[in-house]
Amino acid sequence: MFLGAHEDIHKEMYKIIFNFSATEEEKVKLMEVFTPIANKFVSRLEQLVPESGFVLGKETPSIADFIIYDLVIAGEPASLRSMKFDMTPYPKINRLAEEVGKLPGVS
Repeated sequence: MFLGAHEDIHKEMYKIIFNFSATEEEKVKLMEVFTPIANKFVSRLEQLVPESGFVLGKETPSIADFIIYDLVIAGEPASLRSMKFDMTPYPKINRLAEEVGKLPGVS
């Protein structure tokens, strides 16, 4: 689920980021298409992320935790943060991404 959502969101991001011939107006329109698609996937991921700790409930992160981190923060320029996607409605994902980013050797 996590990796599939990551790839589906990135597929839509790339249509904006790597569309070098698009005008700023066209990119705004592409963002209008991207936003509901991203919301669909991110809202589902939000349901799967625990209130505290890592996705699998262990003391160490799993690949799902790193996928969330990459999707939200690390995947420059293809991260939700760099796309200025509104992450306000997703507190569990934000918490998890920040937690993973604080791990030694991650950021």
